[in-house]
Amino acid sequence: MSFEIEEELLPGQQQLKTRFKNRNRLGIVANILTIAKTGALKTHLMYKANLSYTMLRDYLKFLRDNELLSESYYPDEKVTLYKTTEKGTRFLESYVALKDLAAPIIDRKPFISGLKVEPEKQAGEITGSEDILGARK
Repeated sequence: MSFEIEEELLPGQQQLKTRFKNRNRLGIVANILTIAKTGALKTHLMYKANLSYTMLRDYLKFLRDNELLSESYYPDEKVTLYKTTEKGTRFLESYVALKDLAAPIIDRKPFISGLKVEPEKQAGEITGSEDILGARK
């Protein structure tokens, strides 16, 4: 089973789909930054990125420490909003470009799939190119 996130796009913005199947850390970081582009609450990040509270807390700390995500507290609403910074946007652009560049390598079929596999013969079946002892003519 695989899930996809499709964010609302701003004019001129490309769509970034993230599959939750076998995600790596960079993919999770890119997913969080994509969700937070227009600003997001912690719970929205947690649910949309499909992360536990503990995992999200660790990722948010990492992203804030590396200035990829900003945290703004609004005391009137008693809300903390997370938003992707300019540095985070540059990271996302680089991530998407690298992913697009690597797609032909990542998406190609395994080497072994190019091998021809002949249909199996039934035991004792003789084809036209063999004699009774199995030796090729």
